[in-house]
Amino acid sequence: MIEVTNKNIEDLRKKANRLPLSPGVYLMKDKNEKIIYVGKSKALKNRVLSYFTDIDNHTVKTKRLVQNIYDFDTMLTTTEIEALALENTEEKMARLEEYRVNLCMECGCCSTYFFKTFIALSLFLNWLRSS
Repeated sequence: MIEVTNKNIEDLRKKANRLPLSPGVYLMKDKNEKIIYVGKSKALKNRVLSYFTDIDNHTVKTKRLVQNIYDFDTMLTTTEIEALALENTEEKMARLEEYRVNLCMECGCCSTYFFKTFIALSLFLNWLRSS
């Protein structure tokens, strides 16, 4: 059984309570400000707050996540579809540096995979902004 001992829980709960009931994306961060989880919701306040309430009933996986959350950011969207697209983009962007480092370590040089992924994401972001 995992016991969540994150001393930040109450502050995170207060911050989550101030969120709107709008669709959007949330980015959970660890103590080093590294994004450890990206999620989407049709009601940000309810979804983000759910991480910091009734913790004893969370799954082991969620308890481990909550244990490591020290802050979160949110991005509002106008629709759930927009939130889905933004979540996908943010998740990939958050992992982009990790991909690059791992690929460079494996082969000793930066792979073309990184550049193709970067270009694809850049094009998608430009398309999303222009829509």
